[in-house]
Amino acid sequence: MVHTSEHVDNTHSPQSRRTTPVRTVAWTAVTILVLAMVVALLVGIPVVRSRSVAFYVDGAPVTTRQLQAMKIDLPFDKTSDYYGTRVDIMDPSDPKTTFLNAALGTEAVKRLVIMHAQKKLAQELGLDPSAAEVETAFSTYVLEHAMPGDAADAASYDTPEVRAYVALTAAAKAYETYLQEAVVSVTPAELQDYYALWGWKETDAAGDPLTLEANRTFFENKALANKRYQVLLTGRETLFGQYSSRTQGDTRYKQFRRWWAIMFGNELPSDSQPLVVESGT
Repeated sequence: MVHTSEHVDNTHSPQSRRTTPVRTVAWTAVTILVLAMVVALLVGIPVVRSRSVAFYVDGAPVTTRQLQAMKIDLPFDKTSDYYGTRVDIMDPSDPKTTFLNAALGTEAVKRLVIMHAQKKLAQELGLDPSAAEVETAFSTYVLEHAMPGDAADAASYDTPEVRAYVALTAAAKAYETYLQEAVVSVTPAELQDYYALWGWKETDAAGDPLTLEANRTFFENKALANKRYQVLLTGRETLFGQYSSRTQGDTRYKQFRRWWAIMFGNELPSDSQPLVVESGT
C-alpha cells in the first residue's frame, strides 16, 4: 500500500483573497490614525504651551500674567511715564481711563523688552542675582502685592510665572544699579548746565535762589544724580532699539484661535490678534 502526502496550497483560495484586502485596509487605517495623532501632537503641544504667552523677546516667552504684573507696577515706578496713574481706581467707563490703560500696556511691553535685554547683560557681566537674592525679592514682592493677612491671596502669587517675573525684575535692577554706579562724577560744564537748567528751583530759608559758588557740593550731588538718571533712560532706549526687532507678538495659540474663527465663521476675538511692538529708534 502506497501512502502519499499531499500539500494543499490555500494561498489562492477565495477566503485568503478576502482576508488580504481586509488586513491591508486595517493596517492603512491604523497608519492613518497614528499619523493623525502625531500631527495633532505636533500642532497641539505648541498651541497649548503658548496659551498664556503674550509675546516673545528673543525667543523667551512673556506671559499675560507677567504683562499684567508690569502694568500694575508701573504706576509705582518713578521712572515710568505714568507714575501715579492708578487706572484701577478710575472710572472704567471714562474714555480717559481706556486711553491710560492702553498707554500703560504699551509701556509695560516696552519695559519688559528692555528688562529681558538687561537680564542677558547682567548674566554676561556676572551680575545675575543668586537664588537666595531672588527668593528674598519674591518674598518682598508678595508682601507688597498680596492682601494683608490673606494667606490664600499670598499663595496665589507663588507660581512659576510670578517667580520668573520677580527674577527678571531683580536682574534688570542689578544691571541698572551697575550702570548708574559707573557714573561717579560730573564735569564742570555738566555742573554749569545743570545749574542753568534747574538751579532756580533751589532756594534758601528766605526764598532766595541758592548760588552755585556757595553751594557747589550740593549742586554737584544734584547734577550727579541727574546724570545717572539720564544714563539710565538712555540705556533703556538703546536696548529697546536693539531688542524691539527681536520681539514676536504672535503665538501658536493666537494663530489657532484665528484659524478656528475663520473656519467656523465666528467673530475674531480681539485678544487673538498679534501683539504689535513699536519699533525702537
